[in-house]
Amino acid sequence: MSWTIQKYFTAHYFLTGGNKTLEFFIDSPDNKQVLAFIDKIRERTKIKLKIEYTTFDPDLTFDDQFKNLKYLKANDIITVDEFEIIREDLRGQHLIKK
Repeated sequence: MSWTIQKYFTAHYFLTGGNKTLEFFIDSPDNKQVLAFIDKIRERTKIKLKIEYTTFDPDLTFDDQFKNLKYLKANDIITVDEFEIIREDLRGQHLIKK
């Protein structure tokens, strides 16, 4: 696979190779802005996962939901204290379901 760089304007570049094309601008955001953007994505992902995996789902077994909780704890999406509280809540929900 080969890559080519094409310059269209003084501040506009395309890096093309295979079936991918990346577009660059000289006045792109600086490193600080890029890192801040990545941090926002990480935080939003954590919030989404936390909501999705800590909400009781009657279609999942307790074991499946418990695996999801362990995943969240292992990846520092929830704290140990949150893990304990949510686990007990899920146990109660599964007991009520039966």
